Amino acid sequence: MEYLFSGSITTTAAGAVADDGGFLFQIDTSNWTPGTYWYQGKVTSSDTPPVILTIRTGSFSVLAAFSSTNIAPYDGRSMAKKTLDAIDSLMLGKPNNDAQEIEVGGKRLIKMDPDKLIRLRDYYLKQVGKERRAERISKGETAGLARVTFK
Repeated sequence: MEYLFSGSITTTAAGAVADDGGFLFQIDTSNWTPGTYWYQGKVTSSDTPPVILTIRTGSFSVLAAFSSTNIAPYDGRSMAKKTLDAIDSLMLGKPNNDAQEIEVGGKRLIKMDPDKLIRLRDYYLKQVGKERRAERISKGETAGLARVTFK
């Protein structure tokens, strides 16, 4: 079994060995830069010609260590949360840096019609809510739903 990892500047292969009913592999990630990486697990048969089967694929994020001295200040908010915060700042009449427009993730927010700003805020508030629910579910926490029975 072999896993291949590929990201912004790194492609690495790691062979796996059987270990207590599963497989174990070790990989040195010390030179990996923060960003999104993709992986692909594959097995190769001993047939001639060999048959290669992909058994698992996915992605994960590598985050910078907070202790690293060569990184920019870390902002762990999602793009939706950053945009929501920027909209809230505009709605409060306090744009960041006293500007009349804000750019977040390639999106420009200009002081605009309050109704349009409210619609944008509602959209991003829902996106942030979806992200939070997904995060809670991935951690095995409740999704905030309750069953109620009236008698």
